[in-house]
Amino acid sequence: MKQINLAKKGKKAPEYFEYLNELSDLLSNKAPKNIDFNSIDDLLFLLKCRAAFHCEETHKLFDDNKEIDKKIKDNEMFALNVQKMTKYHLTFAMVRMAYKFIDSAELKD
Repeated sequence: MKQINLAKKGKKAPEYFEYLNELSDLLSNKAPKNIDFNSIDDLLFLLKCRAAFHCEETHKLFDDNKEIDKKIKDNEMFALNVQKMTKYHLTFAMVRMAYKFIDSAELKD
């Protein structure tokens, strides 16, 4: 949630949160028309969109209920939303890390 707040204030998010810098673009209807599911770039784009959607949705829930204590929102009211947001962010981050590792590895024959 801290990274989302920083990105909304205009500060650049670190490497695996960089999709937060482009939330409005990712959540608009500007998706590519032809998505190739065999392309890692298209897969990363889709994972990024899914993570961005759940980050934005959870952030709205927290913002709409500012009068309620943060611990209650985290642990009781929106715990499942936070868990889902975290799951989708980690899925994107893990796939991106794996791709980066494979892309930078030197293959020996």
